Amino acid sequence: MAYIGRTPTNSILTGADIADGSISTAKLADTAVSTAKIADDAVGNTKLNLASDYAFTGSVTGTQGDFEKITTTNQSSAVSSINYTNSIISTTYKTFKIVVSNGRLTDDNSNLGFRISTDNGSSFISSSSYARNIWCTTDDSGNDSFQGRASTTTGMGLGHKVSGGNASGESQNAELMLLNPHSTSNNKFVTIVGAQLDANGNGRSTIGHFRISTTSAISGIQLFNESGSTIASVDITIYGLRA
Repeated sequence: MAYIGRTPTNSILTGADIADGSISTAKLADTAVSTAKIADDAVGNTKLNLASDYAFTGSVTGTQGDFEKITTTNQSSAVSSINYTNSIISTTYKTFKIVVSNGRLTDDNSNLGFRISTDNGSSFISSSSYARNIWCTTDDSGNDSFQGRASTTTGMGLGHKVSGGNASGESQNAELMLLNPHSTSNNKFVTIVGAQLDANGNGRSTIGHFRISTTSAISGIQLFNESGSTIASVDITIYGLRA
């Protein structure tokens, strides 16, 4: 542009020189505004529809409640035991829920069992410290038929009377609640609800509890084969309750 007289001094165009609403979104390139140009927490819930569905490919933090999943083990090869220490059985949680599914042993007519540790997994108590009070019914027992087991044992077995089978399609499954594990003044209790096919091929339901005769805090648990043989495969998920 030609000027009469002296050319005006160049000056920088500022935001104040641009009228509000004069630049439309069509004039902004898709990459014109980078994430670096957006202040942290600049987009609040007034700009996000929290009723919409969002797909996440990473981890979402800061949303924990009182009940949360701690760990999952999918064991697909034979092992003598599966052990957890205080990194899992931690004082962060007051109660633990342990879900065992698809449990299979390398031998027939045996049970999966649990033991506890009070020294962070250096050893697991195998003395007769587990008092069981377990009730069971089976496919072949008929209506109104329950059988009970009440005795001290060297572990908390998932089976009852007739132990679990390892034929095709047979497995051991249970949900256990580990109560008051960190108490240093009371005995510990574990409740159990289980279902399995036994060595005779009958479905077997189990319900009851174990009392663990120790006032020491529990800092570890072990899943093992009560016969002394190995675990062929099993899926275990442990949840923690903070409250």
